[in-house]
Amino acid sequence: MNEIDNYQKCIQLSRAGDWESLNELLAIYLSAPSSQEKKDARKALRKARNRKAVIAIIHNAIDAATTDELRLDLLFTGQLIYRARFIYDYLTEVVHLKGKVQKQIIDDMLAVSPLSDEEMDEIVRFIIEKNYYSAPLFYVLDDSHQGRITDHILSEINKGVISYQALTLIKDNEKALLSIQRALRCYLLSSPENSDRLLPFIKMDSHTEEILFDAKMGLFATYKALKQYKWDLSSIVSSNINIQISVAVINQNKLSDLQWQYIRDQINNEISASIDIDYLDMSFYAFLKGLSKIDREFTEKIYITLYERTGLYSNRILYEMTELSIPYAYRILTSRLLSVQNDIIRRKTIVKLLKYFGDKAGEIYEYVLQMESEQLIDFTKEIAQKYNCSLKPQNPAEWEFSIGQQAKIINHSVVVSELLARLAKKINANIFLTAVGFAYTSGLKMLKPVLDEVKNNGGQIDMIVGSLQSYGTGGRNTRIDRSTAMYLNMLIEKYKIRLFTYHNTFYHGKYYYLANDDSAYIIMGSSNISRTAYLSNYELDSVMMVERGSEQDTQFIDWFRGFRFECDAIDFLNEEDFEEFFWNSEQQMFTGKKTVQLSETEVKRRIGGLTDIDTKRRLNMWINHNPSEILSELGIPALEGYIAFLFSDLGLAVFESFVPGNAFYSFRYYDFDKLILRLSRITKTEMVLTSEFLLRGYHIQDHEKLERKIEKLLSIHEAD
Repeated sequence: MNEIDNYQKCIQLSRAGDWESLNELLAIYLSAPSSQEKKDARKALRKARNRKAVIAIIHNAIDAATTDELRLDLLFTGQLIYRARFIYDYLTEVVHLKGKVQKQIIDDMLAVSPLSDEEMDEIVRFIIEKNYYSAPLFYVLDDSHQGRITDHILSEINKGVISYQALTLIKDNEKALLSIQRALRCYLLSSPENSDRLLPFIKMDSHTEEILFDAKMGLFATYKALKQYKWDLSSIVSSNINIQISVAVINQNKLSDLQWQYIRDQINNEISASIDIDYLDMSFYAFLKGLSKIDREFTEKIYITLYERTGLYSNRILYEMTELSIPYAYRILTSRLLSVQNDIIRRKTIVKLLKYFGDKAGEIYEYVLQMESEQLIDFTKEIAQKYNCSLKPQNPAEWEFSIGQQAKIINHSVVVSELLARLAKKINANIFLTAVGFAYTSGLKMLKPVLDEVKNNGGQIDMIVGSLQSYGTGGRNTRIDRSTAMYLNMLIEKYKIRLFTYHNTFYHGKYYYLANDDSAYIIMGSSNISRTAYLSNYELDSVMMVERGSEQDTQFIDWFRGFRFECDAIDFLNEEDFEEFFWNSEQQMFTGKKTVQLSETEVKRRIGGLTDIDTKRRLNMWINHNPSEILSELGIPALEGYIAFLFSDLGLAVFESFVPGNAFYSFRYYDFDKLILRLSRITKTEMVLTSEFLLRGYHIQDHEKLERKIEKLLSIHEAD
């Protein structure tokens, strides 16, 4: 049946209005194959004249619903037809399935029609009976209905039942707050650990201030409470060290050595006592943020330590570092932007980068340009305009040099490829010489702005790559991947780079020389041409500026020319001589080859050979969702014999087993190799505690339930 026929059928059934016709109409609604056909059926149900019968039929269907999702769907339709009758159950189911009532749900309801008194009565009943003190719901009510909820909240508080969410609804009601002061004081005196949340609602006086800040609160809760309440801190004189330090941090005063040691001890104790660092109390993060204004370097080290302890993907720590514009977070987000294939994640990452690292907007824009997506380019321009960012790279004052100045150690917060790009732009470079041990596509792409500048100035680009040592000797080249060989061929053809390698021994140095006719910059250290070297590793590099033709310049040029003379030129790389891997760094050259890519045909053959029906069906379910890659030989001891289904556009990895009874494990990832490295060092129990972990699934004989579970995992992760 086409959509036009479906619409006519729905209208006929709606007009008929008898019990049998309306039941058939609801069945069409529930089984509609397209969203338009579903809308047609819903519209017809709403227009049915026999409203009483429609409501009864929907109630029957709700009672017979086999899934929560179906029940929610029916309740949604029911509240469109008779909101007062269904809104209580609808809101209850929304909270049950989605965790909270989104403001959009309320806006959608109001777009249909304003709330009636009867409907507001039901919302009041929902808020009170479910203890769901939602500000968006509260503020759509009129004064009379808000007053009923306020009276209920005051009654509960005076009975000693304290709810922070309920208090937020009356925070601007001065009369209501005054009526519960005694109850709040009594509660806080017996439970001072809750002071950080409830103090904003207390009218403090000098007799109770010190009592409330009892030592049981701890440093971080004390700080948050004082910070939230916004007292006149000059009036507080206390012998309590938690109060002393909190006041000093809020006022950005100097801390004594004794206080610093106390802070270190409290931080260490908090971290040691935490099972999952992502879920440390908010007061801990609030204190660190305040402390960063006194000693940023100290707090940055704490954040980095916390992040590395969580196994690379701590959402909470990354969020905190990003908000403080910590360079370490910039490296992580940039690496994510360059490695993910999912445009939703790319967009979110671009927003964070431009919002908190606006001075790097030029570099961020260069990365986006290489993705060759007009939609992403336009999106980046839009966000840059929103946050008033210039998309032209800016030269930072810290890299202003004078001729002959001694070499500078490059701070770890500086991305070497970005520094080279800024310097190339600054001097209109027409020479770029580099000699590194390893070069990979990921790093070459990050150097593209440098190569573009030199190419546009009609300059010279020479590149010596140590990992090409065995190329041309007749053997299979195993130190460089095929995608890099392809990229180097493109550079030879379009950028006219001259490519060399040293066959006698492996060249392991790292040398970059960037110049114009007047001056040159030289960077030497440990950074290869790879994304990992530029963004992830802890490298040591130095930079200096020399005058062209000077004795120092001659030394650097002569070294490179002498070494290049001993090397062999490579005019073209036969891509078939390279392994079909996609490496980003030299570490993968040594470890990445453990992973073997499987064809779908091979996996289906292995599945077909299984005798356990449940295992076969589960594995086929993943195949049916079209994974982008299937990998084996993962090198994860805890998942020995497992294979990985990658859904790269979702950033989702599912580890599955051919052994009956084994569970599957699913994880989010931005860089699969880092995820593999992380998982190779921990147990299955530790895996489920990592912040990248999503879901573990056991043997489920109900295949429809398992399919729904898998589809939900894929759809939820896509929405994220």
